[in-house]
Amino acid sequence: MSRDDERSGGPDRQRDRTRAIDRERRSRGGKLILVLAIIVLVMLFAVQNSESTRLRFLWFEFQPPLIWVIVVVGLAGALAGYLVGRPGRAGRAGRADPDADADG
Repeated sequence: MSRDDERSGGPDRQRDRTRAIDRERRSRGGKLILVLAIIVLVMLFAVQNSESTRLRFLWFEFQPPLIWVIVVVGLAGALAGYLVGRPGRAGRAGRADPDADADG
């Protein structure tokens, strides 16, 4: 076994690491396609529903175009999803370097 193989954990460990990275890239690509499809569907829905609507919230009442209601609610949902899915400070601080060897 060469010195490089000893440092990286051997050829099998390197191959497993490469496969894991490839799986993660494919997963990200699938998620990106899904997000783009959702964005396109929301945009189509918003454009087809552009007439004004009456909204009441607490003591306010106004008549914005429905497209703006859809956009604002969509952005609020995206922000909420981001904040819920994001790890807290402890999770970010304790996250291990993916290239670091977990065995020590």
